[in-house]
Amino acid sequence: MKSFPTTINTILDRSPFNAAKLCAEAGLSEGNFSRVRSGTKEVTHDLLARLLACDLMPVPDRNLLLLSYLRDEVPDGFEKSVSITLQENSMNLGEGLIDPLREAVEYLYQRALTDPDMQNHLTGLHRMLKPLNSK
Repeated sequence: MKSFPTTINTILDRSPFNAAKLCAEAGLSEGNFSRVRSGTKEVTHDLLARLLACDLMPVPDRNLLLLSYLRDEVPDGFEKSVSITLQENSMNLGEGLIDPLREAVEYLYQRALTDPDMQNHLTGLHRMLKPLNSK
């Protein structure tokens, strides 16, 4: 199963911008982008390049998109033979946090990159807690 549609939808769900704004900023067709998000259209190199170049999306989210795209490109049956991860220190996640909190955030982030169940748990927890922070 392809993870790119799930990744882009998760990013959009938690972002202050919507798909139309992202398409406008990245110079993408909303119709094609909608089909990519639903998994009915393959991600093209051009679409990926436009998303990765879009400053509207934070660098950590662009890193997640690239990682998701590359993992989707691994041929079926070889998923356990190939490991695709972000280079350590490729981003300043948790900059400005106290050390134990930064360590915890970095651990959860790295774990979620390689474990879809952890990603689902964390995004579910975020959805549950987000309304509490809005008050």
